[in-house]
Amino acid sequence: STANTQEGGQLRRIETDTDELEKRSFFSSNFNYNKKLESIGVNFFGGLQYSRYIRGLESDIFIRQDAQDFELLQVRDQNFQIDAMAGRIDLEKRFGNGLKAEVGTNIYRATADAFLDFQFLDQDRKLRSDYRYQENNYAFYAQISAETKRMNYTLGLRTETNEVDGRFEGEDEPLIDRRRTNLYPRLSLNYTIDSTKTLSLNYDTANRRPNYLNASSITTFLAPSLEYSRNANLQPTITNEASLNFQYKNQSIRFSYFERQRPVNQSIVFDSENRQAVMSPENFDRETGFNISLTSPLNYKFWTITNFVMLSFSEIKDPRAEAIGAKPFIYFYTDHRFRLPQKINWGISCWGLSDQEIGVLKRKGYIVLNTTLSKTFGNKWTAAIAVNDLFRQLQVVET
Repeated sequence: STANTQEGGQLRRIETDTDELEKRSFFSSNFNYNKKLESIGVNFFGGLQYSRYIRGLESDIFIRQDAQDFELLQVRDQNFQIDAMAGRIDLEKRFGNGLKAEVGTNIYRATADAFLDFQFLDQDRKLRSDYRYQENNYAFYAQISAETKRMNYTLGLRTETNEVDGRFEGEDEPLIDRRRTNLYPRLSLNYTIDSTKTLSLNYDTANRRPNYLNASSITTFLAPSLEYSRNANLQPTITNEASLNFQYKNQSIRFSYFERQRPVNQSIVFDSENRQAVMSPENFDRETGFNISLTSPLNYKFWTITNFVMLSFSEIKDPRAEAIGAKPFIYFYTDHRFRLPQKINWGISCWGLSDQEIGVLKRKGYIVLNTTLSKTFGNKWTAAIAVNDLFRQLQVVET
């Protein structure tokens, strides 16, 4: 990679050459058991899952300044391992008049070990650390649902307790010592107005945890003044969403309002002591917004069309970030399928996003065009060719 830096009016060109040896391994195993207990009329489900993810990265980093010879700058050894065990039990019972009751519980435990050993040869110093992370989660839910001639509804409540302990080896005090208990209510109501019209009301609270495959502590050297780092301490994002949907035949319009606690976005922080910028995923404080969407599928003889358009407004609020305002943006998708003679099918789709401003982040819009052509031979063989992003417009730019 090449970077141009300017300090005190002096422009310098720095080239980086990195030799890396990386290893990754992932293992997952699960056991599920499902049985109907006829004597009490209950469906029983039980499941266990174990997962292990290991990633190691050894790096020799060379730099060259202003066309001089390459010099070895840093030697890095990084290892990350996480083990997760989860168990779940669900019970379901149906009563008369379309009434159904469900209860369940799930427990999971995750432990992680993040080790790093850095040698900064230009500064004659070393950095070594071993970070241990442990997370326990206990959840219980209960839900009832019922159906009548014109209406069906679901009421549910989930409670979840999350415990986290994270500390560096040799330290008495933990870096993270967190215990939270949250309630997640759910309401779904569908009312059939007549044979062509349906009105739906939904309220849901969801808890989305970071993907453990990405939540390691591995850092990637991009340039002497810029690094990318994973974040093993990411917290779950809690989303509260209320929506109203009106459907007429196969056309529908939907309005939703949402609020997210601790949304995850990319952040960049400058370390003035080491004169280096570090980019990493971070939990922001809060995000609020709304969506208005329209879905309109159409059929005409050999031509099938699917159209979707959504107007969105989203704003990130965080005391660490200087807000630059927010404005609505549009996402659209249109797909066209043509059934041609000789069992040939041709499809063309287009989707895109307009420019976005969501609090501290700006994202550049783009439009993507894809096409496919397929032919069926007999009743068993199909050959297809697909070309994505025909005009090479899919360039994601975030500031």
